[in-house]
Amino acid sequence: MQLKRIFVSLLVAIMMLSMAVIAASAADTASTTFDVAVEVADSTANADGVVLVTPGDTLEIKVVIKNNPGAAFAQISFVYDAEVLTPVDADENGKADVTQGDTYTYTDNVKNNVVNGNNVLTVISENAGSDITTTGEAFTIKFVVAEDAEDVSLNFYAVAMKKNFSTVATNYSNTNNGLVEFKAAKHNYDYANPITEEADCLNDGRIYVKCTDEGCEEIEVLEVLPALGHDLVVIEATAPTCTETGLTAGEKCEVCGEITVAQEEVPATGHTPEFVAATAPTCTEAGLTAGMKCTVCGEFTVEQKEIAALGHTFGEYTSNDDATCTANATETAKCVRCDVTDTRTVAGTMKDHNVKDSEATEPTCTTPGFTSGGVCADCGAVVTAVDYIAPLGHTAGEVVVENKVDATCTDKGSYDNVVYCTVCKEEISRETVIVDKLAHTEKVVAGTAATCTAAGLTDGKICEVCETILVAQEIIPVAAHTEETIAAVAPTCTTAGSTEGKKCSVCGVVTVAPATVDPAAHTEETIAAVAPTCTTAGSTEGKKCSVCGVVTVAPKVVDPTGHTEEVIPAVEATKKADGLTEGKKCTTCGEITDAQGVIPMLPTSLAWLWVLIAAVVVIGALVVVYFVVLRKKK
Repeated sequence: MQLKRIFVSLLVAIMMLSMAVIAASAADTASTTFDVAVEVADSTANADGVVLVTPGDTLEIKVVIKNNPGAAFAQISFVYDAEVLTPVDADENGKADVTQGDTYTYTDNVKNNVVNGNNVLTVISENAGSDITTTGEAFTIKFVVAEDAEDVSLNFYAVAMKKNFSTVATNYSNTNNGLVEFKAAKHNYDYANPITEEADCLNDGRIYVKCTDEGCEEIEVLEVLPALGHDLVVIEATAPTCTETGLTAGEKCEVCGEITVAQEEVPATGHTPEFVAATAPTCTEAGLTAGMKCTVCGEFTVEQKEIAALGHTFGEYTSNDDATCTANATETAKCVRCDVTDTRTVAGTMKDHNVKDSEATEPTCTTPGFTSGGVCADCGAVVTAVDYIAPLGHTAGEVVVENKVDATCTDKGSYDNVVYCTVCKEEISRETVIVDKLAHTEKVVAGTAATCTAAGLTDGKICEVCETILVAQEIIPVAAHTEETIAAVAPTCTTAGSTEGKKCSVCGVVTVAPATVDPAAHTEETIAAVAPTCTTAGSTEGKKCSVCGVVTVAPKVVDPTGHTEEVIPAVEATKKADGLTEGKKCTTCGEITDAQGVIPMLPTSLAWLWVLIAAVVVIGALVVVYFVVLRKKK
């Protein structure tokens, strides 16, 4: 009996547990509201919440999930103007350059579709597990802003949050109402006149441009010039002296002069005196008394006094035996204290001349001769005088012709008559003779006949040798033109015509120019009008010339009428089929202007079935145990 009660209680507990699991499973499929927020990284928003961006920069859009009901992944879509925003590394069917958040990873499912002129980019983000309720940054996606961007908007919406491919939440709210607005923050920088601030030892420099708008102080730094750093040099130490202080070594910047290591004062050393011996005077130099001086700086602490020079004292003089026939002998004595000597002349010691006879010299045409005489062999002095014999003079020979130049019809000729001495061959005289010019050799230069465009020339004469003009040619006047008619040309509606003219049949020169005749009037016909449609432009009626095809009245463009939209109703998703979001189409041309999005079908949970099977298995086991125990007791 006790066992029956236990069995019944256990069965009731299992049934209650099954009902709870089924209820929990049903609750799991219930719609839960979660929140999606979009943030713009590293941006500045104004008071209206509009984000200021710089054209050409890259926007980083962060997607943040809040109130996560326990989802494996979330599907987020962005709607943007493809002419203004471009996803980084995204193409029609490619992948966008997304960046992993703190708690989420990503699938490869990044889709980019074009809907009604706008791009739709869908990103599916998943986290590491199926039951995680962590919230926070899901992913970051980057868009490049076009250089000509001004006002830009980015719409976003969440499609679903799922785990194990079953939807756990389809309702969502947007922190910023599903819209992020951007406004281009443009400055009119003066790029033609960059300003340079040079770097110094401690501070960076820069090259920048300023905004030219009145009252705007904004700048754009084009280049940073790194700080130069100190260029350190050593300040040499100054050693102290006996009487003056010194300095230790220091350090300073050679560029800016800043002292980085200051010098310190070193005291004066004071004198180190030593004895200086006296110096004895000599014959020519003074001497000095004893004194005291510093061994370091050389300054005398006890001054030396001068002793006058002694002068020379010469001893006995000795003859130098140097007498000649022109000078007396000398004698020399030496100073008794030094090596200086003194030499003096001894009067009456001169020698006699050493006379020798000279040979006689014969005279020439230009030089005299001399008779024999006496000359000193030692000094060359004339002791016995010689007689002078006058020069003989030249003997003229026959005249010789030199430097002959022949005369021509343009220049005179010449030659030199020269007389030479027959004895010494020296030139005695030279006379230049001039020869008159020769007569010209005439040659006839043929003339040319005159034409209707060029003058002619008469015959002339020149010298055949030097080409000098002897008879000048005279000009023959130009002849008259031979005229012929230039035919007239009839005008058309696009080209002008011309009247009859005249020209020379010989040289082709126009003597009577044809006059221009204006073009004829166009023959107009109508260009039919074209009616516009929803998407294509039309045109108004125009006119053109039926002869030449020129358009005289151009048709004007008529803008497209635009679509007349009607709503395509949404279809709710069920557990058996996907649903559709609301769309739009044109009632005139039937074009879909806003495509319907797919809403995934509702999941069917099988958790209650597994619990029921488990309960049946447990109940069956209990029944078997019950009957086995009862049979044993009986």
